[in-house]
Amino acid sequence: MKTTRTPLENRIDQELTQAETRIEEIRDQAGRDFQEMQKRRDVFRKVASSVLEHGGYPLQKLADRFDNAELVRTEDHGGRRVVVRFKHTPRFPATAEFRLDLSHDEEIRQLLVFSDVRILPVFLDFDRGGAISFDLDAVDEERLLAWLEDRIVTFVEDYLKIPFVEEYQKENLVTDPVSSRRFSKLFAEGQAVHRGHTYYFLSTETKVAFEEDPERWVHG
Repeated sequence: MKTTRTPLENRIDQELTQAETRIEEIRDQAGRDFQEMQKRRDVFRKVASSVLEHGGYPLQKLADRFDNAELVRTEDHGGRRVVVRFKHTPRFPATAEFRLDLSHDEEIRQLLVFSDVRILPVFLDFDRGGAISFDLDAVDEERLLAWLEDRIVTFVEDYLKIPFVEEYQKENLVTDPVSSRRFSKLFAEGQAVHRGHTYYFLSTETKVAFEEDPERWVHG
């Protein structure tokens, strides 16, 4: 027996059909958004590779200038990183890193570039980093490289302060017996051994004076 549909049932079915249509539209849009996002992610990878090809060059130059430094490249889902790591040495008794991170915003429409500096232990004030960004389709590599070079020079200025900071140089501090000046033996102009003890000198003149009459300076 055929059942006659009521107007209410027709109205309810109409709402159900419209809801299903909206769901399908959302699914289709999500698929298109995902494909578009994948395209932008591919663009980001290409731009990041291009930037690092040129941007990695000054970082390699930074690493090459220090015997205790090495350059390391890493990559994860969110972006790419180049790190110059500085090992602890007698002259630079601290560990340090200069990081260059390349990532993107949530919609992958901008290239985000960060520089991050770490020096441990912390016994001096130093510039801890900076950031710059570009539209992904309008990256000014010349401007980016100029910014990066400025960041590198700022880091070098701060890193080279370490040999002059007493807290870092505690194990290296000595006293010139002639001038009575306390300094890091890394800066010694010369040294001399007297009665089994090594003395360090900040200048050639103080070393010569000591060698002429060591007892005077040892007991003076």
